[in-house]
Amino acid sequence: AGAGKLLQNVNVAGIGLFARLAVGSSRELALPHVEVPDVRWVDWRALKAAGFKACVFDKDNTLTAPYEKRIHPPLAGAL
Repeated sequence: AGAGKLLQNVNVAGIGLFARLAVGSSRELALPHVEVPDVRWVDWRALKAAGFKACVFDKDNTLTAPYEKRIHPPLAGAL
């Protein structure tokens, strides 16, 4: 059970993808393009108009409390 809890905190696939992006020809995809206090500040229409097709979030401490599955209520309307 202890090893399972530890591995819950390690995203091997995400680390591998980031490493490939960071050293490959698509480095700009690994860098943040927009920084806001929280998702309520994101102008989704402006991002779409600028050509963005996807948005990647780190779930824990961004959209939810750690290990929670539900979006933090004040943020739900922004998604």
